[in-house]
Amino acid sequence: MKMTSRERVLRQINGQSVDRVPVEFGGFISGIVEGTKNSIAEGPPYGVRALYEYCGIKDYAEPAIAPSLSCVTNLDERLYERLGSDVWHTFFGGHPFTVSNDGKYLYDMYGLVLQADGFYYSFPDSLTPLHDADSIDEVKNYNKWPDPTDPIFLSNVIESVTNYHENTDKAVSLFPGYPALIFHMYAWLRGFDKFLTDMYVNKKLYCYLADKITDIALEICRQVLPKVGAKADMILYGDDMGMQTQALMSVEDYRAMVKPWSKRWVTEIKNILPNVKVQYHTCGSIFALIPDMIDCGFDIINPIQPLATNMEAWRLKKEFGNRVTLHGGIDIQRLVPFGTVSEIKHYVKTQLSLMEGSRYILACSHNIEPETPPENIVAVFDAVREYYGD
Repeated sequence: MKMTSRERVLRQINGQSVDRVPVEFGGFISGIVEGTKNSIAEGPPYGVRALYEYCGIKDYAEPAIAPSLSCVTNLDERLYERLGSDVWHTFFGGHPFTVSNDGKYLYDMYGLVLQADGFYYSFPDSLTPLHDADSIDEVKNYNKWPDPTDPIFLSNVIESVTNYHENTDKAVSLFPGYPALIFHMYAWLRGFDKFLTDMYVNKKLYCYLADKITDIALEICRQVLPKVGAKADMILYGDDMGMQTQALMSVEDYRAMVKPWSKRWVTEIKNILPNVKVQYHTCGSIFALIPDMIDCGFDIINPIQPLATNMEAWRLKKEFGNRVTLHGGIDIQRLVPFGTVSEIKHYVKTQLSLMEGSRYILACSHNIEPETPPENIVAVFDAVREYYGD
């Protein structure tokens, strides 16, 4: 029996039978990167505009770009439909960034400083606002902590979620933005170097700052999520914990210095919205940490980054395929940008066959990069239709 997209996604996450594997495109971690006016592109000028053109979509809105990952946050609904995404995305609101006169820097509502770097903006450690803080008092007195009751966080959220929930049959994924990025926020406020050293040499400051970030994040969510209610099917949380070859830290350190805050976040989100499914995005080789992520209460682990050590789909299916929903699996490091259409379709169909019988949502393993030809992107999703004979 053919299911609606929402039924298909939720049944898959719950470990129930489905008519086919769900597919996801778009959002903060499974969408497409678009350059900004300050970008320096190497190679063809691909991106969402080229994809729209290839798919015959005209008169689309000017792409809205999230500076931290340069992903497009206002994808045209016709593109979702063309690619067959079972999940549609929306976001918490926020104050606009301030741009420096030379265009090299962005400043945001948390006081973070972003530096232009090709298609992206980075958060250099040397520019982080709390990098040189030596005491808890300096963190307490930081004057850029946002007001969790600021109505800006609700901007367009209820309207967007309600529209998708009531006027489509798609699963609705909601990304809170900064309020769902605890340890990324730690690194952006204090520096990635200090994030990795504070937990060993400055534990009191580390715990205080992690608590402060989490407190504010959850209070913002308490202001927004009750107004959204059951219309949101999925909530995205993101904190990268892996490199290409291994996790950023040992399992023991993860359990002591990351897991308690992540678990608290998931627990409180589910207290607010008991039926919502929480997705954890963490790049890299995180095989050893997945059991603890499951224990935190995450329903979905993203991505299956197939070129990272021990992150092959078969391995993850064998160990975790009946315990948590696995999300991703379509390689964007080599295959999608540089493969042929036939190679991509073969890979996708093999992946679908391999992952049958497990909790799995097919998606690209991260955002699609600017050097990716549009025909390669479409090939990923057309392969799903061909596999199921749609």
